[in-house]
Amino acid sequence: MANDFKQKQDAAKREKLLAECKAQIALGAVGRRRAVETYAKAAAVSTAQAEVVLGLR
Repeated sequence: MANDFKQKQDAAKREKLLAECKAQIALGAVGRRRAVETYAKAAAVSTAQAEVVLGLR
């Protein structure tokens, strides 16, 4: 039970992070760079991987 709750909570956090980053991308080049850095740091992935997830590559 606790594991299911944790997985749902983690999925919700990832969805929220993705939505926030996509909103920053809409602001232009500075928002794009900031979104990639924010996502990479929060998700513990490289910037290239973050760009792929955000649909920039």
